Amino acid sequence: MHSARIGDGTFDFNDTGDNHFEGLAKTNGTRYWHARDLMRALGYEHWTSFKNVINRAIGACMTLGISISENFIQETAVAESRTLEDFELSRFACCLVALNGDPKKPNVAAAQVYFVSLAQVINDVSIPPDGADRVVMREEISDREITLSKAATAAGVEFYDRFQNAGYRGMYNMDYRSLKHLKGIPDMRRSLLDFMGKEELAGTLFRLT
Repeated sequence: MHSARIGDGTFDFNDTGDNHFEGLAKTNGTRYWHARDLMRALGYEHWTSFKNVINRAIGACMTLGISISENFIQETAVAESRTLEDFELSRFACCLVALNGDPKKPNVAAAQVYFVSLAQVINDVSIPPDGADRVVMREEISDREITLSKAATAAGVEFYDRFQNAGYRGMYNMDYRSLKHLKGIPDMRRSLLDFMGKEELAGTLFRLT
């Protein structure tokens, strides 16, 4: 855990002054941004909802096969004598967070355009060759899961979690929780899909279809 003090600045992506995105950066051997600073800059008011965005960004990072520990460093932040959860984010992590944010928020939409235009974001990381394919399959799996849920409900399935679990038992000969333990997933709230390779994701997509 690292400790840091929260700044109170916000920024406009069209601004070139100290309140611009680059002006929020900190340097400690490497260049990084505090998640809570980015939260306010993107127009989020509550950490709980913004933490969900961060979790989706972490999931995308894992799907791409990129080191989470190098891009999302958990820390504590101090504000008004209170200790709060925070993260040190790399530039690439900031990009993933923005891309997973709510595009209906003007600052999020502006941030997405800003990051997409930065070639440096991609140059800073090494993405495995199958990384993009895994992201596409994750999106397809999400769509198939929604379709399957609707079909199951229409067919009279009352306990969808049991129905879903049966699908994993049929494919792996073990239930969802046992499979997570087998893969050594430390946080049971994380999606099992984040820990699947390209071939395994393809098999899951085939099963759902």
